[in-house]
Amino acid sequence: MPVHAPGRPSTHLPLRRAAGPSPSHRRSGGASLAKRRPLDARVAATSLIDFLLVVVVFLLGTFSASGECGCERPISLPLARHTSELSDTPQVVVRGADILVDGSPGGSTLEVTGSGRLQRIDVLFNALRAKREAFRSRAPNASFPGEVTLLIDQDVPALVVKSVFQTAVLAGYPHVAFAVRRPG
Repeated sequence: MPVHAPGRPSTHLPLRRAAGPSPSHRRSGGASLAKRRPLDARVAATSLIDFLLVVVVFLLGTFSASGECGCERPISLPLARHTSELSDTPQVVVRGADILVDGSPGGSTLEVTGSGRLQRIDVLFNALRAKREAFRSRAPNASFPGEVTLLIDQDVPALVVKSVFQTAVLAGYPHVAFAVRRPG
């Protein structure tokens, strides 16, 4: 069949033919539209169930109920015998030159190691003070617990540990806990 320019649309077809198969088609043993619909619905339900199963498996694989810090790189915590479980407090992670407050940047240890003296870490102080003020705005009548957990790598210098500890106390967190590993 040769290629030719398109012509006028076929508007002369009877409406019942454009609407679907004729009644004679149904009598001749052809499948009706009503018989095909449940099959399509079953396929859609199967696909939906497959999708939900994949999502549930993914969420179960990424969920952690053990109270871990969720840090990207592992921290080599010091060992201790008498321990308790981590509580739901702000967590300050110190690893290498990075300081993180609940996963957000909270300063650098380079300013402390560069000065060679004990000092307040301003970015950490501001982040902890903002968390304290957010708690007071959420619960104005509740007493502020003032608890913070420090997750500090065992290779961090003592001067940095003291500076982070002092900064937490100055920011209004007098109850400081250190995260440690249990032996064995």
